[in-house]
Amino acid sequence: MLPSTLYPYLPLREVGDMLSDSDCVVVETAIQSLGGRSCKASLTMLKKAVHQASSAVFTIAAIETLLMGRHVNSNTYMPLIVELTNSNEMEVKVRAVEMLGLFVDVGKKEYIPVLKRLLHFDNESVPVYLLGRYAEMAGAEAIEDLVHILSLIHISEP
Repeated sequence: MLPSTLYPYLPLREVGDMLSDSDCVVVETAIQSLGGRSCKASLTMLKKAVHQASSAVFTIAAIETLLMGRHVNSNTYMPLIVELTNSNEMEVKVRAVEMLGLFVDVGKKEYIPVLKRLLHFDNESVPVYLLGRYAEMAGAEAIEDLVHILSLIHISEP
């Protein structure tokens, strides 16, 4: 998250050289909309970018910009975030897990099976972003899962 005064200086040409034409347009539009457009126009463009991106990396970047940069209500994007937690691209899956942990409403019990599934994902983002939320949402039902996770942790003695 950069001050809007820095957006004109971002190296869009260099980034564009690394991307396909359609991806470059999506990314450039999203970045420009953050710094130089009215809030309503920016939101509209970013919401379109979520659905226009040809790569899950750009989809997750657009969602992250909406939720973290523009503080848009996450409920609309939760199904897509859950879908991205199934991604084969590790960086997309990790970011989706982190965003799920940050934005899931603890009152939405329908996400408990999703969190339970993701507890078995071997990445440091799981304990940081999901364990607390899962324990809070599942209550006593989480005890068995949390004991299982603790049993997987091996403490090596010096």
